[in-house]
Amino acid sequence: MYINNGFANFRNCFIYLDSATGSHGSQGAGIYCNAGKTLISNTTLVRNNVHALYKGGSAYVEIINSIIFFNNNSASQIFGSPIITFSDVEGSYAGTGNININPILDTNQQIVFGSLCIDAGNPDPIYNDICFPPSQGGVQNDMGAQGGPGACDWINNSINLNLTVLMEGLYNPPNNKTSRSADLIVLLREAAAPYKMIEYAGGSIDSLTFTGMFNFNVAPTGTYYLVTKNFNTLETWSKDGGKSLTQNNSTATYDFTNAAFKAYGDNQTLIDTKYCLYSGDVNQDGSVNLSDNISINNEAILFASGYISTDLNGDEITDLTDLLFASNNASNFVAVIKP
Repeated sequence: MYINNGFANFRNCFIYLDSATGSHGSQGAGIYCNAGKTLISNTTLVRNNVHALYKGGSAYVEIINSIIFFNNNSASQIFGSPIITFSDVEGSYAGTGNININPILDTNQQIVFGSLCIDAGNPDPIYNDICFPPSQGGVQNDMGAQGGPGACDWINNSINLNLTVLMEGLYNPPNNKTSRSADLIVLLREAAAPYKMIEYAGGSIDSLTFTGMFNFNVAPTGTYYLVTKNFNTLETWSKDGGKSLTQNNSTATYDFTNAAFKAYGDNQTLIDTKYCLYSGDVNQDGSVNLSDNISINNEAILFASGYISTDLNGDEITDLTDLLFASNNASNFVAVIKP
């Protein structure tokens, strides 16, 4: 797979026995990332003929809870320097929670009983295993394609949500589009106190349609608050009372942009005719405040650039334009509103 632009999200995938030949003969047989942003979670990359993953050019690559083993004749598994955490990487790789232990796979490249990849993923509950099988052991995330909430994808029954949402900083009203696509995580929380988180899903919001598809494979039919999370946008909850969702493989829709009340407490800002999520919560502490302004100002002084949280308007450079968004929202004491 070759990624040269945009956003790619690999979740609970098996990528094995692939070959790279010809001009790419010494490069990534599993995934080749030349540009754009690639997130890889709970994925098993094994037995590919050269490097399992190649990170080149301006690509941003982050890997978590994955297995990268038996590639390239057990020589170097990865080319480049992606961010890797809580993963089993042959030959070792620097990063929190990483191990270098034979994962013990069966002929289908699945971890088996006794594998030290079981319960070795990120211990944050958001990554917990939910479906047994394919997950094994306790609830802590299993490294590889059988671990985490996404492992339930192997069970063919789901809630599919087509979500429409806009980030304030990215939206360009004259052109009615955003400066780039936006990564988003959506949490399903029960509609009654204590609003327990049942499942989460990641996806990308299109720059022209402002929509993205989110698939939930564990949450049963019920009423949920939809909670949006983005790395520099204020966490936002859906309307009072929640949204009814049905686990029958059909697709539900929800649009934050067409009315203020679609966000709990009307917690959005109106730009032209569209309601947008507030930008500027760079440190994700639940409010836009002085700390966020300081972070943006410091990065602007350094002319920081790239896919970074302080770039609120998506032009890949942190500058005064970004600071204005955060400063205005901080002056208005913008903060998370939830039940």
